[in-house]
Amino acid sequence: MKKITKSFFIMLFTLGTTQFSFAQNAASIKGYIAGENDIPLAFATVSLFDAHDSSLLRTVITKENGIYEFQNLPDGLYYTTYSNVGYLPGEGRSFILINSMKYCCDSVILFREKKELAAVIIEGKKTSYIEAKMGKLVVNVENSPASAGASIFEVLEKSPGIFADKNGNLSMQGKSGVQVMIDGKPTYLSSADVTNLLKNMQSSDVQFIELITNPSAKYDATGNAGIINIKTKKSKSYGTNGSLIAGAGYGNDPKANAGITLNSRSEKLNSFGNYNYSYNKTGRTLAIDRVVFQNGANTIFAQNGSQHEDNNNQNVRLGADFNINKNNLVGFLYNGYDNKEDQNAGNITLMSKQKGFVDSSLYADNHFKMRYKNSRYNLNYKSKLSEKGQELNIDADYSKFNSTVNSFFKNYYYDACLQELKSPFFAKNNTSSIINIRALKADYSSAVNTSLKIEGGAKATWINTDNDLIFSNQAESEWQKDPSKSNHFKYDENVFAAYLNGSREWKNTSVQAGLRAEYSDTKGNSITDNKIVKRDYFDLFPSIFINQKLSSNHRISASYSKRIQRPDYESLNPFVYIIDDYTYEKGNPFLKPQYTNSFEMTYMYQNKYLAQAGYSSIKDMIAEVILGDTAKKALYQTNENIDHQKMYRLTLSAPVQITKWWKTNNNFNGIEMDFTSADLKGQRLKASQFFVILNSSHSFKINKDISAEVSGKYTSPLVYGTLKLKSEYTVDAGLSKSVLNKKGSLKLAATDIFNTKKQNVSSVYPGVNYAVKQKYETRVFRLSFTYRFGNSNVKASRNKNTGLEDEQGR
Repeated sequence: MKKITKSFFIMLFTLGTTQFSFAQNAASIKGYIAGENDIPLAFATVSLFDAHDSSLLRTVITKENGIYEFQNLPDGLYYTTYSNVGYLPGEGRSFILINSMKYCCDSVILFREKKELAAVIIEGKKTSYIEAKMGKLVVNVENSPASAGASIFEVLEKSPGIFADKNGNLSMQGKSGVQVMIDGKPTYLSSADVTNLLKNMQSSDVQFIELITNPSAKYDATGNAGIINIKTKKSKSYGTNGSLIAGAGYGNDPKANAGITLNSRSEKLNSFGNYNYSYNKTGRTLAIDRVVFQNGANTIFAQNGSQHEDNNNQNVRLGADFNINKNNLVGFLYNGYDNKEDQNAGNITLMSKQKGFVDSSLYADNHFKMRYKNSRYNLNYKSKLSEKGQELNIDADYSKFNSTVNSFFKNYYYDACLQELKSPFFAKNNTSSIINIRALKADYSSAVNTSLKIEGGAKATWINTDNDLIFSNQAESEWQKDPSKSNHFKYDENVFAAYLNGSREWKNTSVQAGLRAEYSDTKGNSITDNKIVKRDYFDLFPSIFINQKLSSNHRISASYSKRIQRPDYESLNPFVYIIDDYTYEKGNPFLKPQYTNSFEMTYMYQNKYLAQAGYSSIKDMIAEVILGDTAKKALYQTNENIDHQKMYRLTLSAPVQITKWWKTNNNFNGIEMDFTSADLKGQRLKASQFFVILNSSHSFKINKDISAEVSGKYTSPLVYGTLKLKSEYTVDAGLSKSVLNKKGSLKLAATDIFNTKKQNVSSVYPGVNYAVKQKYETRVFRLSFTYRFGNSNVKASRNKNTGLEDEQGR
């Protein structure tokens, strides 16, 4: 992701401001470094990087007059950074060299690193916690003491425009169908499994998170809401280094985490890896009140219960890059995780004809043992075909996911006097799932000249899933399979895609236009029901981005893209998953893909203040719905297509430096969502709601070793599909201290300090009357320690994109 983003934005935003002249000799770069009051800085360090993979190429020292120069450079894409003792580091321009041009950089001003003010020492910080950039928001996780010890899922929950529903499914800017990528690589999991992965991924391993609302045609067209790209930490020349982390936390129950990261680089070989373990004991409370009208009378249900979970998670990442020569590189990458989870849930359901009286009751004692394993392999090849910007990337990917879920249900029935009404019912589910995904993709890019770039590529993906559920009843101490409630479901999906992108730069205007074509062939086979659903469809996905620089402080842009969201594998499985006699889940093999047309207008002032207006229209929106089964007096959850969703959005982002030791970043999202469906399970749906999401983070530099942060998030009441959610808010805080000569750090963090985060859900679907109240363990205090060892300047492992973008998050 980093490689794509950097080379793309280099072309898009900097060529129009480049001053150059053609020469007969090799390319060169010349610039001037000054301190405050425009005093030349002698002996400042200037580093030159390859923009394709962020590799360090050369380092020079400024002369006494502040001048520096790089000579005899091959054509290519570059960027520079600047540093000097006692000054804050600076980042220079990004640029392209073609036809042996000479490039004269603008002068760069470096500011002193720290000043003493009264009793407070101020020290510069690299970036704000949240940064607004053209086309995306960046959440700088490593700069946040409040994120210490937290999972990435918890970090995302408090990020601007991100919302998690009662089941942990993520939406962005009011839209579901988010692609989640890690270092530009897909996770290859269903939405539920992505949530599970993020909950067990530690913030200590993450540098920043990119929230990209309108990706270009180069990305897979899947993903209704855009992309969440999680950039893991990398080290920065040759040698070996690493880090160790250990942490502990407590809310209602204990938590712990530990991990190690290693990176080693020589001239030819770069190898890297990390291992993380986390333990999380947690729980939730659940209350469901509902009324079922049947045969002229009401039945009132009051369900109350609690759930306790024990999670043990292991994550491994291993990789190596081998430089064949200066123009060719081959790499290998492995990602895997193994998660074990035990759950115990007890629920009491009281039933009556009249409020205040109990006619009968059901006690459910449920136990779940789950294990999720995933292995992802990537083999990649990169070649610089010429020194004038031609590049070829080839990726071969394989991913295998295994899960087993063993569920045990004990249902006890009582009358109004708490006497046994009928014999207990004992049952169990044994579910196994296997998902195999293979992908092959190739990307080619060429800088035709200083203002024109062309890129194109192709990708093929083959997916096979096998889900087998065996439902058994206990009769006379023996387990007997119930064929009517068991299910075996297989799903195959093949997707073939090709794209072409072109970008052109003028003096103050840049345009990028792209077209992606995708052909999909799917087959769902319910072996148990002898039911086969086959589909094939061909789609074109255009995108266009226009950027205009009005002046040095003002920029505007406009963009349009069309995207698709295919149903995830689990949602297509038609099996019925029974929780108790009155609660169950089921899949929908007839789900259709949803299509989204998105428009955005963005204005930026001084490259930090952002205002953005967006509109999107979704056809056949895939939505989680909770419906009533009148015949069984039950409540069930499934996924359905809603005919249309329209969304209008206004986003504002404003970082403010209140004092030299206190700065804040504030984000506002105002969203209007409208849902209409002519026939949703026999009823007409028409629902709409305007809501706001507010984020405010405040960072404080107490002295050179101690920093603090307080952040808050508020979401007003909203409607999503058939669900209506009440408002919620949360406040987090953190404190960080550098120790051991800055090789170590201690962080104390508290999430949801006032224990206010909870979910209240009701129905806007006609004829269904329920109210769900759910409260997870969200107030948690954590202490973490990190120690860094080895060469602190080891170059980062290459940020490699693989060919798995299309399936990620499903």
